[in-house]
Amino acid sequence: MAEIEVQRSLLDDVREFIEEKWKHSECELCGADRWMVYPEPNVYAYLLAASDKNVPQAYSHSTVPYVPVSCVNCGNLRLIDARTFEQWRSERGLKARK
Repeated sequence: MAEIEVQRSLLDDVREFIEEKWKHSECELCGADRWMVYPEPNVYAYLLAASDKNVPQAYSHSTVPYVPVSCVNCGNLRLIDARTFEQWRSERGLKARK
């Protein structure tokens, strides 16, 4: 009988990251502890981040990727820095996804 390869999804990795890293997983707004991760492929949110004030306006912004996670009860949104998340994944030998 052939073995069935179980493929991990990015959502599985995010859930595992949350379980390992969040010491207090309760929502700071409502106290619930159930979180929703947005389905693939739209897992990363890119936010505009301002940089140094001395840089010319045309070059003063960059985008930073985050993994959005929201409270199932109230919709409170938490953002996980995607670079930290991808570093965690690489340390575990998990394949990086974009």
